[in-house]
Amino acid sequence: MSNRLRGIMDDIISEEQSWRKDDMLHAISHIKVVIKRWADYDAACKPNVFLISLVI
Repeated sequence: MSNRLRGIMDDIISEEQSWRKDDMLHAISHIKVVIKRWADYDAACKPNVFLISLVI
């Protein structure tokens, strides 16, 4: 394989890896938001469950 072709392939691979990294960081940020919302929802529901158990 010629050096020029190898250089072009290396450039393509490095660009794909940076896109994958960006995609992974984007996905991780979404996962963090989902976990935070779930934790907020869970914290908001626990007092209600406690109050319902007191009423029953």
